[in-house]
Amino acid sequence: MNMRSLLSIIIFTVCITSVAFAHGPSDILLTFDHDTSRLTVKVEHNVSKVNNHYIENVQVKLNGDEIITQQFGSQSSSESQDVQYTIIDARDGDKISVTADCNIIGKKTVEITVSQASSAEEE
Repeated sequence: MNMRSLLSIIIFTVCITSVAFAHGPSDILLTFDHDTSRLTVKVEHNVSKVNNHYIENVQVKLNGDEIITQQFGSQSSSESQDVQYTIIDARDGDKISVTADCNIIGKKTVEITVSQASSAEEE
């Protein structure tokens, strides 16, 4: 086996192994506080190195319209990416959906309906 073939095999193996250990967010927990108009987002994503494998962005939609997109270069903890947003236009009956993307592979979307006691329900 020549050196070029051996190097190609090694690079391919490293790439496949890296992706095999990557994963998307396991869950997104949402709460909306009606009094403060504050949306609390907890993206569950267990990682060992928050600077290498992390939630890369969070997108928030209100009734299907994108209102917030936030990019990240690392994750806030090894267990999750935690953020809060003020959504002053949210009213009872409105739908808020949140999508979180992993920087390596995978994404998840969760939606809630705004009410006096809002909590997450998967889409």
